[in-house]
Amino acid sequence: MAVGSLLELGLFSSLDEAEKEVKRIRPGVQLNETQRRVLEHLYPYAKE
Repeated sequence: MAVGSLLELGLFSSLDEAEKEVKRIRPGVQLNETQRRVLEHLYPYAKE
């Protein structure tokens, strides 16, 4: 998942910022609620 990759690489510190960047590059990408919850669990520091 692109959002998780950006967070893992430390390029973004929040889930929302990483998601916006992914959507900027690939507008068709959409996180569903389950994906968001998993990312929040894996990267608790990225919640806003």
